[in-house]
Amino acid sequence: MKFRPLYLLVIAVSLSVWFFPYRSPLWLDETVSYWEINGGLGQIWSRSIAGLSFPPYFYVLWIMRELFGSREVILRIPSVLAMLSALYVLYRIAREFVDQDVALIVCILFCLHKDVAFAAIDVRPYAFAVLAANLAIYALVVWLRKPDTVHSLLLGAFCGLIFYFHYLYAVILPAFVICYLLVRGRSLKADLRQIGVVIAAFLAVFAPVLPRLLYILTRRNSYSFADPPTLRDFALAFVPTAFLFYTILLFAVLAALLLTLAYSLFRAWEGKSTFALLSAATLAIVPMVILFVISVSTPMRVFVDRYRLVGVAGVVLLWGFLIGLIRPVQLRLLVPFALLPYVIFSFWNSPQAHQHGYTWKYALEYAQFIAQPDNAPLVICSDLPQADFEPMPAGPASESVLFSPLSYYQVTVPVVPAPRALTPDAKRIATKTLEESLRNNQRFLLLAFRPSYPTMQWFIDHAVGAFTIKLLADFEGIAVVEFQPLPVAPN
Repeated sequence: MKFRPLYLLVIAVSLSVWFFPYRSPLWLDETVSYWEINGGLGQIWSRSIAGLSFPPYFYVLWIMRELFGSREVILRIPSVLAMLSALYVLYRIAREFVDQDVALIVCILFCLHKDVAFAAIDVRPYAFAVLAANLAIYALVVWLRKPDTVHSLLLGAFCGLIFYFHYLYAVILPAFVICYLLVRGRSLKADLRQIGVVIAAFLAVFAPVLPRLLYILTRRNSYSFADPPTLRDFALAFVPTAFLFYTILLFAVLAALLLTLAYSLFRAWEGKSTFALLSAATLAIVPMVILFVISVSTPMRVFVDRYRLVGVAGVVLLWGFLIGLIRPVQLRLLVPFALLPYVIFSFWNSPQAHQHGYTWKYALEYAQFIAQPDNAPLVICSDLPQADFEPMPAGPASESVLFSPLSYYQVTVPVVPAPRALTPDAKRIATKTLEESLRNNQRFLLLAFRPSYPTMQWFIDHAVGAFTIKLLADFEGIAVVEFQPLPVAPN
């Protein structure tokens, strides 16, 4: 293919958007990952339970830290390697459906996808979950073509592997069943033996994570941290870039006007094309619909960027199929060449270009600097939803997952842990803190992110008249407020 070097160059440039914020501080969830490995190899298993995670990724992260150190850029390397591997597997999947040049365009769309770019350098297991899902998709495609014992074992094993990195990515599995029924439904009776092998392999791999999964499901109220998704959110989930979403109406009008003139540019429908379209649509739509329905019908808000990644392979495959209908290769090249400068410009001019999510680093550094002269305590409202129903740590706050930012961005002044929401426990802690501050004539600082603003306001309302209250700084919504006891008038 004479344009292959050009496609590879575009892929290389597309990969650059992953690394714009690679040196940025860890955001909240990334500090949870660091907390899970910070207790040493022997504590990863137990800490991953507290972190509502599965341990395999964290053993990889611990090895990386032990070999190369704990700088942010080092901790991001495992996710980068996993996402690059997922990219290669996606190429192999696409080659089962479309020509090589279209498969390379699919890879470009994958690289430019904003959620892929985020997860590729995220110190979280999502890149590994994408890799596991892509491996399972590839195994499914191969199995549908040749359902023998080896392929059945691989398919079942890779389906089970998904659970080892994130159980929500298992919403892709119903799509597998539908793909089978669409492609080989008439051969169900002949395939029963191999289906049994697939199920047996899946259960063998899945069984060790079942107890952990059941425990995590009992903590499902931890996933109520986002607003319910809208239909617009649902539509955006099916476009690789916002550019395609905001110009989709224009494309529709132009397509309607030029349909007859452009007919000769499109290939005739073939059996393979039909299989590609149905498979890609199923892999894209089914997991997205499941996540959307769960989010709008239950308190669990799981239709968020990092979980929607489970359907990204289907989304880019679907767009690749549509692009593949364009017959002249030169016209296909217009797609990546139109997208690439727009996406790079958008990434570079967005906050995500320089910061990988909001971080507690600067608020903690500032509070440490302000509090250090007189060793003033820091009252810190946890930023994790489970802090609203779990007890506050009795020992050092940095040893609790509820205050995981302190495990990486450490402070030396005393820390008073508080819940995330204005719970009865939060009111009790606030009352005790205010009383002790007055009794000891000791100022304190309060650190609270937006969900904890009601708690911050409760502090302020009950400190008026006895304290000088000053908002010292605001770091992307993390407020640092100083409470200084007023001088006691002499009798």
